[in-house]
Amino acid sequence: MRICAIILAAGSGRRMKMDTNKVFIKFDEQSAVVRCMKTFETTGLFSDIIVVCKREEREMMERKAARYIKNMRCIFCEGGKERQDSVANALQLVPDDADIVMVHDAARCFVTERIIRDCAASAIRCGSGVAAIPATDTIKRARRNVVKETLPREELVCVQTPQAFSRDLIMRAYAQAAEDGFLGTDDASLVERI
Repeated sequence: MRICAIILAAGSGRRMKMDTNKVFIKFDEQSAVVRCMKTFETTGLFSDIIVVCKREEREMMERKAARYIKNMRCIFCEGGKERQDSVANALQLVPDDADIVMVHDAARCFVTERIIRDCAASAIRCGSGVAAIPATDTIKRARRNVVKETLPREELVCVQTPQAFSRDLIMRAYAQAAEDGFLGTDDASLVERI
């Protein structure tokens, strides 16, 4: 079973109101992107890791990977305008013999080996595996600033990454989204459509 990871690290830090890429924030003297890559490497599950980054940050990313990642092949590609474009760019570099593709946001640098393993196991068993946590807040549907209904919290989850899929499934989902001009909020939303 060959598993390929895609690590998305081409963000801007806009939502955090930062003037630098949030994946370079350090935690215990290690940047978020390095923490993330090292956790993926430690699992021993991945043959390849594709790091999606900004063109102007590629050299820095390559240096970090060369310094800290020793047991996986690191491939680099440029990010796109939207997250979905970044994943699409990376999918073009997924080896043909990969069975599973796992996508993860580098800013989620506290992901655990267990979560990664659980998502991979689910993808192997069922074709997909997506990390999520139960919603704890009350969620309401609103239109034009008027609440229309309260959604049943026990039926809601907050979806995160990693998100893992059989190679064929994620490739078909991205191809269909491109054909339809559909922009999703995550990889699972593209898979759900097909």
